Amino acid sequence: MPTQLAHAHVTDPCALCGSTSSREVFRFLRPKEISASGRPTESLYGRAGRLVRCESCGLVRQDSPLDAPYEEAEDPEYLNEEPGLRETFRRNLLEIARHRPPPGRLLDVGCGPGLLLEEAAALGWTSSGVEPSAWAVEEGRRRGLDILQGTTDTVDLEPRSLDVVVANDVVEHVPDPLAFGRRLYELLKPGGVVYLCTPDVSSVVARTLRRWWWSVLPGHLFYFSPATLARVLETCGFRVLASGRHPKTFSLEYYAGRLVGYSQRLGRVVGTATKPFGGPRRLVSPNFRDRVAMIAIRDE
Repeated sequence: MPTQLAHAHVTDPCALCGSTSSREVFRFLRPKEISASGRPTESLYGRAGRLVRCESCGLVRQDSPLDAPYEEAEDPEYLNEEPGLRETFRRNLLEIARHRPPPGRLLDVGCGPGLLLEEAAALGWTSSGVEPSAWAVEEGRRRGLDILQGTTDTVDLEPRSLDVVVANDVVEHVPDPLAFGRRLYELLKPGGVVYLCTPDVSSVVARTLRRWWWSVLPGHLFYFSPATLARVLETCGFRVLASGRHPKTFSLEYYAGRLVGYSQRLGRVVGTATKPFGGPRRLVSPNFRDRVAMIAIRDE
């Protein structure tokens, strides 16, 4: 787990266990706090507020996070990576199918412009999505997809109506993970499954890079380990079926470009260096083992 720095101090109650005792982690001499952009391709590494770890359950969170403008966020760069995103989503769906095969109703929470929805439909799912970004909703509807603008708290969804709920890179953004998990449980039919992916704060990469881990972003309110993510799901009534790592597929150009979050010059140098390895648009799936994917079932 993250290195503990400074003495335990009293904070607001932990969103998972209610404890008010925590320690600051991933401390940095001069942290640069900045508001979140709300964009999926945000590269504001290390710019989050103070991070604390609950002394009782181990959940890491921003102590005083700022709101992100998800409704106004536009991210055309996201669509530049459509081939890699589709490959990642196909892997997600194949893993889900091992526990709950199609057909059935699938909801993608935080679906963006709906690439996973298209891949799910091709596999036999009746797919729909929920997304706060007006830009992403418009892009998805232009593709003929069924997407509601908002969040699971604000849109009208029928309880016990879904067979699968997918939430990739969502739970770390929500202000109340337990309320979010209970809402997903409410929406699923008995026997339905939820698939969550999120950065793993207990990973070697996270513990090595600390404040400058690429998942320390101002829009990430919570930082889960496999243990704390499982506790969220189990507290909400789910039974965990499987847990594993979740590599993403992107172009070499994208991965090189992400380095500008550390250094503009480094990003340019690495971008140039991709040419001998198949060119900037070559797809790669490096497994940094710093992301956890978890599937859980609603038994009743």
